[in-house]
Parts: sequence; C-alpha cells; structure tokens
Amino acid sequence: MRSSPFVPFLKWKEIRSRMRVLVFSPQGPRGLEPEVLKSLVNQRQCPSFDLLVTRDNPFRAMRQASQNIQLNYEKMRQLVLTEGYEKVWIVEADTIPPEDALARLLRVPSPVASGLYAFRHCTPPVPNVARPGVHRHSQGTQFGWEEIQKAWGETIEVSGCGMGCLLIDSKALEGFCFERPEGEDLDCLFNTYCWNQGIKQMADLGVICGHKKPDGEIIWPDRQMGFRLE
Repeated sequence: MRSSPFVPFLKWKEIRSRMRVLVFSPQGPRGLEPEVLKSLVNQRQCPSFDLLVTRDNPFRAMRQASQNIQLNYEKMRQLVLTEGYEKVWIVEADTIPPEDALARLLRVPSPVASGLYAFRHCTPPVPNVARPGVHRHSQGTQFGWEEIQKAWGETIEVSGCGMGCLLIDSKALEGFCFERPEGEDLDCLFNTYCWNQGIKQMADLGVICGHKKPDGEIIWPDRQMGFRLE
C-alpha cells in the first residue's frame, strides 16, 4: 500500500508547532568555559532548541566593557523577537547549569525563571536571588543562605535574579532594550523593568548551578554549608 502523501506535510506541521526556545550564551574575552558547553549540549528531557553563542566585543577600553555585554544581549533580544522564539534561556559563559536545568525552568509558572548559583564577586558569596518586594538589586536584598536552605529544591517567588541562568518569555523582552547609557549592570536594569511592569519572577532552587572563577575554582550552592568550593 502506498503511503499517504499528506503524512510528511502533517509531520512538518507538528514539528513547526513545537515551542521554539533559544539558548543564548554571551562570551567575554575568556570565551565559553568547557563545563558550560558540555552542559548546554547535553540538556535532557527538554524540547529541541537552538544555541546562540556570541563573542562580539568591539569596545576595547576597560571602562567600555559593559557596552560589549549590552551589544551581545541586544543582538539576542532582536533575534528572539524577529525570529519568533517563545523563550530564551540565558546561560553566561562561566555559569554551569545541571543537565536538566532547561526542562525544569520550562515548568516554572512565571515569565522569568532562574536557577540558583552564587555571585562569585561577593565575599562571602551570596545567592543570586532577591527577596520579594525589593524593586531593584542592592547590597543586602538577596536571600541569605539560611533562607535558601529552608526552601531548598522548591520554586519560590523573587524580585530579582542574576542573568547567569535565566529563562525569559519573549513577551517580557518586548518593551526592554539592553543597550543603555547608564553604567548599571544589565541584571539590575532588567529586574527593575520587570518590577515596574509587574512581570513575575521566580527561582527554582533545585536548579543548582556552579559559578566558575577566572582561576578555575568553582562555587557551588550547598544545602548544608550554604556554598562550597571545588
């Protein structure tokens, strides 16, 4: 029996109807850490996705480093909106997500969803998520490790996240431009934008990510100790 000529067409419609997800990793001068790349290409239990890795750093002066970051993020935003992606998962070049991170974050019921990691520039390191009701990141607004340990593995509402491991609905990007004259970090600007627009942000405290320092040391959130070094 000859197969129906409509089967391939129906299959194609099914393929085209799947959720479109872009995985975005912006690179600085150091490039993409090998642990990060390994995790991205081995994501499990998730729909198909496209991977965008940018390394466009035309601004050379140290004081212009933030403009390189803005350029790459804005390039991503425009691609998401013009190509019809529904979600973008941002994974910074030094953040190591688990291999089920994307699948878990897609289940979080909010337009903005973060994994858990530690800011590596703070001494001691602090969690990347801010308490609800805080309209912008500043010192002391992050959850403490004791609070994180009590909610370990749960999904909680937050008022801000870093961009190391962040899933964003494309609609949340429509009114925001990453290229800014201000010298503030993009995560602070985006958090404030979400707060002002009433865009809900949540964090899955079961998506445990490493944060790699330039010297190769990796900071990991830990349920017993708060954080540990590798």
